Amino acid sequence: MKNKKRPTILLLLLASMILSACGQKKEEIILDTEEPDYTVDGEVLSADQKEADEQQEIIDEANADSENGDEQAESPEEAYTSGKRIEVVPALKADIPKKSDEGGREITAEEIQYFTEFIQKDNNYGFLLSAYDTPADVDLNEVCFNGLGISSVSGISEEEKEAYKRTVEWGDIYTDFFRITTVQLNDFLLETTGLTYTQMNDTLNWTYLPEYDAYYDDHGDTNYRIFNCKGGYTADEKIFVLRMEPDTFGPSEDDYFSGYHQMDYELVLEKCDDKYQFRSNRLILEEGLIEDQSFTVNLSPIGEVTFASFEPDVEKDPLADVSFSIIQDGYEIRQLDGVFESNNIRANEEFQKIEAVAFADYDEDGITDIIMILDYDFASGPNAAETHSEVRIYKGEYEEYSYGDYYFQRYQEDLSESITVEFSEPTIRGVLDYLAVNYN
Repeated sequence: MKNKKRPTILLLLLASMILSACGQKKEEIILDTEEPDYTVDGEVLSADQKEADEQQEIIDEANADSENGDEQAESPEEAYTSGKRIEVVPALKADIPKKSDEGGREITAEEIQYFTEFIQKDNNYGFLLSAYDTPADVDLNEVCFNGLGISSVSGISEEEKEAYKRTVEWGDIYTDFFRITTVQLNDFLLETTGLTYTQMNDTLNWTYLPEYDAYYDDHGDTNYRIFNCKGGYTADEKIFVLRMEPDTFGPSEDDYFSGYHQMDYELVLEKCDDKYQFRSNRLILEEGLIEDQSFTVNLSPIGEVTFASFEPDVEKDPLADVSFSIIQDGYEIRQLDGVFESNNIRANEEFQKIEAVAFADYDEDGITDIIMILDYDFASGPNAAETHSEVRIYKGEYEEYSYGDYYFQRYQEDLSESITVEFSEPTIRGVLDYLAVNYN
């Protein structure tokens, strides 16, 4: 790999010049060069002092790309001088929980099959759709989404149905209609968590009709997801720690590999007589994680998240690409699309490393975007083993709807490719300055 230049210092200075011939006004000039002193139209400008504030240092490190070992762009030769500067959002190294190494016996093949069938039931799969340390923190709306398998509107009176429609102001109901009485909800929660509805920290966002003491909802979609138990252990035959794998709904593992990193879940169940109650659930985030390129960051408008970077599984495919996920409240809310969206497998490139990741609102729409620089080697051909950099731009999108919020980071293919061509050795600051001049 070729030697790269040391990171440079980006200076934002005001050059005041009076041109006798044309009376030119003051102009804000942004310079990006490696020399300690600069000459602009005959006037010498010198480097400024280092920032002292700790939070500002974080921002400066990202801007200068020094923390990630990023480099000065060689092309284009001239700095972009729009006078506009896009600032990065400060990000801290993510604090990732580590898996505990508790002893105990491994569960048997028969138990694996039992827990697979157990979690695939209509009233159980929802407990894997949120992260929680105690059963009181379960997301009830995920658990109850499809009616728990106990919801029934057969025999419901027209008066009850009309009361619901008046409350939600629907003209009519054209989708699935769900009803769960308070008695049914409490019985279900006592059996699965040992708690009643009033002891839960979450509330059910269904319509409650006190005259019928029941909760109602109507929708035409589903949140059902298949999970398979891959194994687990128990130390006392009472607490079972299980590894649950989401089903990709694709062909068998032997025939298909998506290239995207998939996180399993660590589900803890407690055996109570002949039943099992849910105790906790978490993403197994630490496996395959690129720790020095994973961050805790505040992404507007959704708030604090963990931005997680994952190594590709090159044993399954040497051309598999790096993966990125956004985690909030312990749950994956978005996985970023790769350059090859469908399977995240490169055509003829092997991933080497992430040079830099930054978070900034480059299009000034109030939604934080993501900029990254990655290194690849050509796998074969005349340029085999030659390293080159790739710039990726992800544009944040956010909309609020009555049924929930929509958040997405959309890969900007054309923009990313044009910037990659523009810079032979890109830096985050160079990319942001380019965007400031050329995006709008």
